[in-house]
Amino acid sequence: KMLDHNTPSAAPTATPAALTPIRDVVKIENTTKDADGNIIVKEGTVLQADITGVNPQDSHDTLTYQWFTKDADGNLTEIPGAADPNYTLKAEDVDKTFVVRVTGNGQYTGSLDSDPFDAKRTDADISITQPTPAASKSPEANDKLTIVVNPTMEDYVYTLQKPDGTSVDPKTEMTVTDKDGKVLDPDEEGYYEQPAGGEIKFTELNKDQTYVIVKKKKDGTGSGTGGVVGPTVEDVTTKYDDKNTQDKKDDTIEIVVDPALKDSVYAIRKWEDGKWNDISVVKNSDGKWVPFESGNVWTDGGESNVTFGDLPASGTYKVVAKSKDGSVIKDITPGEVIGGSGDIKAEQPAATPSAVPTAAPSAVPSAAPSTGTTGNGNTAGTVTATPAPQTSSAPSYTKEVEKTASDFVKDHFTDEKGDIITRVTDLTRDKITSGEETWKKLSTTEKQAINQLIQQKGGKYTYEQLLKKAKAYKIPGFKVIKFMQKKSKAKLKLIKCKGAKIVCTSTNKKVATVDKKGVISAKKPGRAIVTFTAMKGKYTNRLVIDVRVKKKFKNAKELTKFKSNVIKTPTVLVAKKRLLKKSSRIDVYDLEKKSKVQYKPIKKKILTINKKGKYTGKKKGSTLVKVNIKQNGKTYLLYVYVTIY
Repeated sequence: KMLDHNTPSAAPTATPAALTPIRDVVKIENTTKDADGNIIVKEGTVLQADITGVNPQDSHDTLTYQWFTKDADGNLTEIPGAADPNYTLKAEDVDKTFVVRVTGNGQYTGSLDSDPFDAKRTDADISITQPTPAASKSPEANDKLTIVVNPTMEDYVYTLQKPDGTSVDPKTEMTVTDKDGKVLDPDEEGYYEQPAGGEIKFTELNKDQTYVIVKKKKDGTGSGTGGVVGPTVEDVTTKYDDKNTQDKKDDTIEIVVDPALKDSVYAIRKWEDGKWNDISVVKNSDGKWVPFESGNVWTDGGESNVTFGDLPASGTYKVVAKSKDGSVIKDITPGEVIGGSGDIKAEQPAATPSAVPTAAPSAVPSAAPSTGTTGNGNTAGTVTATPAPQTSSAPSYTKEVEKTASDFVKDHFTDEKGDIITRVTDLTRDKITSGEETWKKLSTTEKQAINQLIQQKGGKYTYEQLLKKAKAYKIPGFKVIKFMQKKSKAKLKLIKCKGAKIVCTSTNKKVATVDKKGVISAKKPGRAIVTFTAMKGKYTNRLVIDVRVKKKFKNAKELTKFKSNVIKTPTVLVAKKRLLKKSSRIDVYDLEKKSKVQYKPIKKKILTINKKGKYTGKKKGSTLVKVNIKQNGKTYLLYVYVTIY
């Protein structure tokens, strides 16, 4: 029985609602794949609890998780602390079998166990032995890095390359040995071989360089990247900014790498939900890299020191780096880089702050952080109570650059109310994309000024990031090509658009524009894509017009006399003509693959039309064709005026 929450009930006698059991299926998905989409199982592989098959759907936010290993007898052993939606495999986890259990809470009850997942190894682990600093006064102190491939896989050979794809010279830049220290010689192509389950050590490497482990099968197939090892991230300190709030949730930290390698780019990662997650950042006016939704995951490079600021003062962080240049590593993510700093725990400092030790680098970035130590057992960086400096004023630009930025943001990053755009909708999509061609022609300084202005106005994305989202967002409608003579005008046929929210855009306002009354103005020869979008209530109607302006051209006639009582929603009417008994097709622009489309002629005696929009005239005359589309979780209604002659 549904409870009416508007009618208060007597608390002492209220009957508790029956709990709803969760049902159906939870699965384990391996989210770690190579460039070809093949599943990878090794240390650092992330297993994810897939709850899309768990019902009711409303139970998802209440679910709790527990991961288990399963032995050959079917016994489950709980993994201590593994209570997140994801589980990251450690070296000792490989070749075991896993089960995840989800449990309903709140108004939901019961548990579901996944089918067993066999984590059989498919790739070698890549680990690193970091340099032992001279400051440690250890007799083994050195400034060199060691990369270990273990266990080597059957039928595979391995080598080490630089980011540009050239080989690392075994005579001058490294020494390669087996697990017993015996020096290995490469084959003719520079690859090294060991039996299945063996070990290859690349030693005496420069700790400030980026290296790529390359593997291939002995028969020459299956070539690919086995892993990327980034520079050692040393000299990491932290600063705690106490906001003096009671629950401390507003407190932040800064993580500073000083000195930084100018030829490298850096990324900040945080351990959440059982895995390492990249934090997108943008450089603020104070020169610090701060969280910015869907910003860049890598810094720009060329900096003598790097500061990540405004980070929530809770949880565990780490910094990774890679070479700024190199075609082989151009598109890799921070999650693909092995090495970096140690685990950096964000903790409130004691009342009397102590000196800040350098964060010790860890061996493998994807392993879950342990309490108080890094992956190689060294103590992680401790947070101090040094206050963060005050933010300085934003960098100044010339008046011309400021005007360019202001005009661009107004035209392409501001909604119909004048507010900064924070998400893509039917009314903001074209505002954003209409600026793409202009954006390509702007200087780097102008682009920086635009993105800075967006951030200052409360934007969540840079223009590039929101443009990418906008281009992926499709609004079904019609697209027409319209030739016009320069300095002429044409009128769109608008129906039921009075009182609607209207957005008009143009990719080249010097060639053609359209206003909120539907008047297209052709200005000079050229081409422009103009859009007219009307929204009233739950209905949106959008027309894309490819305007091609000529010096001389006789403009087509318009639907000035058309009237109809059939159309009840905002509509920009388009017209088509076809000879009797000849076929044509109504094409809807920007349809998603899963969209559902229905075509319905108002006068069925005039024409027939099939499920794909192909129509054939039966007799001379005119009729409206109604197109009903379900897409983006809503219904779109389009109309075409078809004349058969």
